[in-house]
Amino acid sequence: MKIQQLTIHNIASIEDAVIDFEASPLVDSEVFLITGKTGAGKSTILDAICLALYADTPRLDGTKMEGNTKDGEGSVMINDPRQLMRKNTGEAFVSLTFTGSNGTHYKATWAVARAHKKPTGRLQAKDWVWENLDTEKRLEKDAEIKKEIKDAIGLDFDQFCRTTLLAQGEFTRFLNSADKEKATILEKITGVDVYSKIGKKIYDVTSRKEWAWKSTQQLVDEMPNPSEQEMTHKQEEAQSLEAQQSAYKRLLDKDKAKKKWLEDDDDLSKKLASAQKAFDDAVATTESETFKANESLIRQWTDTVEARGWLRAKTAAESKVTTHKGELTTLAREFAQVLAGLAFAEKERQTVETERNKLPEIKPEEEAQATQQLNNLRTQRDKTLEAKQNIKTALDRIDTYKAEKSRRKTTEEGLNKTLADIEQKKTEAAKTEPQLNDAKTKMESQKELLDKQKDTIDKFAQTMRQRLHVGDICPVCRQEIQNELPHEDELALLVNGLTEAFKEADTAYTSLMNEKNKLDAEIKTATNAYETAKRAFDNDDAVAKAGQKVIEACKACGIETIEKNTPQTLQSLETGTKAALSTLDTKIEEAQLLVTNLQATIRQRQRLDAQLIQIATRCQAVKEITDDIRLLEPSWSTLTAPNAEEMPDLLKRANDVKSKTTTALDQLRLAEDVVAQNDHLLDEYLQGQADVNRERLTALDAYSPLSISEMTTMLDGVRNKVLATKTLKEDASKNLQEHRNAKPAFNDNDTIEALTNRIADCEKMLTAMAEKKGALIQELNTDKQNRELHRQRSADAERQKADYQKWARMNQFIGDATGSKFRKIAQSYVLSSLIQSANSYMQTLTDRYLLKVDPGTFVISIEDAYQGFASRAVSTISGGESFLVSLSLALALSDIGQRLSVDTLFIDEGFGTLSGEPLQNAVNTLRTLHTKAGRHVGIISHVEELKEEIPVQIQVEQEGHNSYSTIKITPSI
Repeated sequence: MKIQQLTIHNIASIEDAVIDFEASPLVDSEVFLITGKTGAGKSTILDAICLALYADTPRLDGTKMEGNTKDGEGSVMINDPRQLMRKNTGEAFVSLTFTGSNGTHYKATWAVARAHKKPTGRLQAKDWVWENLDTEKRLEKDAEIKKEIKDAIGLDFDQFCRTTLLAQGEFTRFLNSADKEKATILEKITGVDVYSKIGKKIYDVTSRKEWAWKSTQQLVDEMPNPSEQEMTHKQEEAQSLEAQQSAYKRLLDKDKAKKKWLEDDDDLSKKLASAQKAFDDAVATTESETFKANESLIRQWTDTVEARGWLRAKTAAESKVTTHKGELTTLAREFAQVLAGLAFAEKERQTVETERNKLPEIKPEEEAQATQQLNNLRTQRDKTLEAKQNIKTALDRIDTYKAEKSRRKTTEEGLNKTLADIEQKKTEAAKTEPQLNDAKTKMESQKELLDKQKDTIDKFAQTMRQRLHVGDICPVCRQEIQNELPHEDELALLVNGLTEAFKEADTAYTSLMNEKNKLDAEIKTATNAYETAKRAFDNDDAVAKAGQKVIEACKACGIETIEKNTPQTLQSLETGTKAALSTLDTKIEEAQLLVTNLQATIRQRQRLDAQLIQIATRCQAVKEITDDIRLLEPSWSTLTAPNAEEMPDLLKRANDVKSKTTTALDQLRLAEDVVAQNDHLLDEYLQGQADVNRERLTALDAYSPLSISEMTTMLDGVRNKVLATKTLKEDASKNLQEHRNAKPAFNDNDTIEALTNRIADCEKMLTAMAEKKGALIQELNTDKQNRELHRQRSADAERQKADYQKWARMNQFIGDATGSKFRKIAQSYVLSSLIQSANSYMQTLTDRYLLKVDPGTFVISIEDAYQGFASRAVSTISGGESFLVSLSLALALSDIGQRLSVDTLFIDEGFGTLSGEPLQNAVNTLRTLHTKAGRHVGIISHVEELKEEIPVQIQVEQEGHNSYSTIKITPSI
């Protein structure tokens, strides 16, 4: 992952800042310093990066405090990142552009605001947005962003903080903790908690295996195990019971047959008596007066069907006669309304004709002449407008041409100044070459003298000599020591002077080298910018294009040659076209008014002509219809309209009255004919009937066909019942006789009650035998199943026991309930590997110390070359030594998972314990990270000596008692 640009607005003490990590000088430096006084906001830069990427910060994530804190009228949780919004502001945000580990370009933004963006408003929910700058895809949901983090960065929040934001305090606490706590801290730092899970899993699996084995064995032990002899006896007993059941079933079947014959005989006797009674009742019903009266009614109703039809037809036709006469009365009133509407239409025709005669008659050539004159004026005006636009275009292009010439001149002057600045910097850089060579020569010379002196007093000899006394044999020269050897402090004084001289020479050389690197970076950046701008200047043809457009625009205005007074000429032409346009607008307005008036008169006359024709046509059509109606109904010839009255849809209403009148008259005549015809048929029918008249026909017609049908069905049912009951009586008698012919042999005491008791006793005996036999068979089957189950469970118990013993052996070595046993073993080897990697960094920081750890333990010791490589506990090291050890461990940890690492490593504080050569070595070691892994290092510190060692700085400045800080990057380019 590569961090590119960070934007901060109102976060903590920083009001507004933009840090471009891809611009010089940050991109060109291996190590840069984030500096500022305490509380200015140095660590806020790291908080801002984490907010954009993870919506969380290290300082809040690591807090152990709980509860809420007051925020205006509301409250927020102690660890809520929204608290980082600067006080007395209404909104805040951070934005980070970066290239992910997958090569994709992203922009991550975290923002928060108060209601209406007012400082006193209620705190709103955060907005967290990720944008894929390659595909322009935008993610706004936390779940979607967290999924994208896995693909883009490959690190979760804790892993990012461990490998990118190094905290030496964690390792200092780690060095002095107990073994159990060391394992916990190491697990937290490396993120490798799989060993605890494995150890606990082994313990859990072992416990489950033991429980499964013991549970199965307990089931085996608790299962019943009867003898073979006992099972054989039960098998014989079941067979004996089955033979007894067969004998009892034969006796039971005989008694049941006797009982059934007696019950059937009684039932058949009862059925014969019931059938005889039903037959007698049916015959009595057919001989009753009601039955006979109903027969007569049905016969008479059937015989008068045709006559009753004539009566109904006559009555219906009389009703229609009355209805149609009423319709004609209504239509007479409607006819009078049509006559009133016709009178109104005649008056309307006369009014329209009078209005038309008042309008003047316009000749066609008058309108054509006025229209042509208006079109000619509009054409002239369009040409004048085009000329005016051409003049304006020409004037605008002249202004553009002048502006392009001025811009090009300004650009050329800026390029010349930039080139002069570059040459001046090159001169300054060239001047530093001799000084740099001299300083390097001096530094190398001092180093050579110092190394030669140290060779004579190396650490090993120094340690050995401290142990020698007068009279001992020197292990180097093999001579007897005559005098007391110099003390270690005296030996150190021999090289102190050379050491100081070397430090001064090295500091001078480093200072000159930093100055030379700074100048080279400035020259490179300025040269690249100049060459890019010069190419753009040389390829810029905007002035030529602008001049060509001026020529084209002036030609459109009739000016072939561009002269000094061309703008004045164009302005004069513009004034003339404006005056001409004003005159033309007046003439066009007058011509338009004349054409409009002529066209309005013509349209009005045409409209009245059409209206007059329409009204006359309608009046004629209505008059013809009213004449037809008077012919249909002569009695309406005397009808007149008392008043003229407007009638919408007059023609339709007239046609409607005519149509309805014709229909009503036809239907009236038809109904009158039906009445006369049916009345004649009834008179002829009744002359030959003695017991039927018009009143009887009316009474018979009151019966519906349904009621007659139901009555007929009822009578037929009675007749059918007589036949059915007779058949049932004969069948019952026959069945009883056949049953008695098949009577079985009975004993004297074979009554239904006696047979019932014997059957019940026999069934109870059979049931008892069946239950006993079933129980025996169930016991035999259960025993067979239990024997098979016992065999299977015994085999399962043996297999589970073997499986448990295998896991128990593993659990004995690395398993326990918390997983701490295997975690401690595994993490001790992880620690050993980490210590080896840390020693490679330790050697670049100092040649005095070496860390050691025994595999399989957490015992960390340190070897001190200045004390004869003697080992001592890390608990005895000083603050400066502790920082060097912690830094080595932290850098070793940052190497873990380099494929997913961030290109910039941030180290927060801790350098205050170093000074002099150790500090310089630490900075030089951090510089090598860029060469080894391509990583830049940002150190957060307020140590003054670091400002001299690291020239490239992000300075967080807070003036006086201001509530906000500003950010400045030096050296500025």
